[in-house]
Amino acid sequence: MASDPIATAFSIDVRSLVDLQALCPELQIITVSAGERYDALCKSSNPTVKARPFAIITPTHEAQLATVVRYCSSATPPIPLTIRSGGHDIHGRHVLEGVALLDVSKLNNIRLSADSKAVTIGAGVKGASLLRALDLFSLTTGTGWCHDVGMVGWACGGGYGVASGPWGLGADNVVGARLITPSGIPVDTDNDPELLWAVRGAGLGNFGVISELRLRVRPRPRQLAGMITFPLQDAKTILGEGLYRMSTDGTLPPNYTGEFMIATTPEAPIMIFLWSWIADPELDADGEEESIKRGWQFLQNFKSLGTVLADTVEETTMRKFQESLKPYMTTSAYAHMNSSAISQLSPEVVDILMKNSPPLGSPSAIVCHHSHGQTEKRNGPKYRSYPVRGEHYILGVTGMWNEGSTQAFVGEQVHWANTVHEAISKTTALLESRYWSFARPEHCNSLSFFEEEGVAKLGALKRRYNPSNAFPAAFPVL
Repeated sequence: MASDPIATAFSIDVRSLVDLQALCPELQIITVSAGERYDALCKSSNPTVKARPFAIITPTHEAQLATVVRYCSSATPPIPLTIRSGGHDIHGRHVLEGVALLDVSKLNNIRLSADSKAVTIGAGVKGASLLRALDLFSLTTGTGWCHDVGMVGWACGGGYGVASGPWGLGADNVVGARLITPSGIPVDTDNDPELLWAVRGAGLGNFGVISELRLRVRPRPRQLAGMITFPLQDAKTILGEGLYRMSTDGTLPPNYTGEFMIATTPEAPIMIFLWSWIADPELDADGEEESIKRGWQFLQNFKSLGTVLADTVEETTMRKFQESLKPYMTTSAYAHMNSSAISQLSPEVVDILMKNSPPLGSPSAIVCHHSHGQTEKRNGPKYRSYPVRGEHYILGVTGMWNEGSTQAFVGEQVHWANTVHEAISKTTALLESRYWSFARPEHCNSLSFFEEEGVAKLGALKRRYNPSNAFPAAFPVL
């Protein structure tokens, strides 16, 4: 009789997983021996990530997930797992050498609650899929700017996005979760309020694998959204005399969410705003029509701060706006990112940004996430574990290059990203806590991010639910 090809492959690549395949014959386990199929599944969104897990395991339902987690955790020695949903970690921490990659992308169920106030999503659901599903019921929820970001990783790691101003961060909109612990036993945050607190900002593998997440949903609002482009030379008036002034005097409307990117054309550096205004009944006592009028007026005031090179703002929906951003959010460029958090766009910071634009003609960029409005209302340490409090800005300084770039060009991009990061790190606006999902691994220190009390509380929960540290790339590292 011919030998079993799967068993033969495992005897060469990952002998330890043969019994797992026997337990779950339908479970997809791909190893290096699968060649191009393995390479395609192993591919990272950032091509600089070269690590190759010894296996990629893809469960399709929760029972399979529980079996995988229990099997790997109880093996002798234990088989460490990393977790991938959308795969958007620019530093590739979900792909480690010699570790089994648990790909949860097939856990993509979406279930609306009976009262239409919450939606339960599987671990693999992405923003675009969720918005399309909710659109059928004239509902929506906050998502990231990028259409294919995994919702669980986005929300449980913080979650800056299209509706941060009026609705808060992704973590603020998590109302519950179901996790598979290393024992294979599911736990629900409804039975442990402290676990819910932890999931809202530190739930990426520390206490188990999230199989389902419950998010708040809302009736689909009227919304103005689009992209506005200015020359970078206008940054002083737009950021300094505009956003900085409105932030400090309290006149920045909570309906507004605006995040910007500093990039270059072949001729000059530019600043691109992703601009959104949401009419929301919790914020607008005078109704949505008046809110939309105020939004148009705020847009005109905003545009008057600089010379508008392009403006695509229109009345739209969350789904349509996110879909319109697809061409700008899809890239296969190599990247070296540094990240900082700052309390304000102070004159000192604006000056650094203006003097250190990306090298002309390169794909490098500075991305800025802005947190204000309702984010501040739900930022108490008792509500969520996510550590960055109050109004703040997350700067992602990313040196980028394409395949085939010369070493000199690559070196220029990396040097630029490091130089800008160092300059920002010396400003008085710098915050110690940062966005773990953006920060380089060598810059991630749990004590500085979560402080001693937060680390102690998170550590106690981890010892209760995941004492074997079954997921070595969990965020944060405790």
